[in-house]
Amino acid sequence: MVERFCRSGQTRHAFCQSEGVAKSTLDWWLRKSKERPRRRRVAFREVALVSADMGTTSNWAMEIHSPGGWTIRSRQTLSVEGMARLLREPRC
Repeated sequence: MVERFCRSGQTRHAFCQSEGVAKSTLDWWLRKSKERPRRRRVAFREVALVSADMGTTSNWAMEIHSPGGWTIRSRQTLSVEGMARLLREPRC
């Protein structure tokens, strides 16, 4: 409900009328959402693949460089689930 409200761009009053909920209910959920630490969201972006024939050899199955300057290297290609799990971990 909180996410729908935030995306709606409506006032609390207008949102509650359109959803058929009491304003006190929305206010309660808004308070609860601020109490609970938010999970970091993982954002995926399109990346350019670098051809292996550029004169470099690597022992890595995959290597990812972030705009923030960190690098992830893996000897095995990670599944989508494995990549998401890795990116959710706290940074060193």
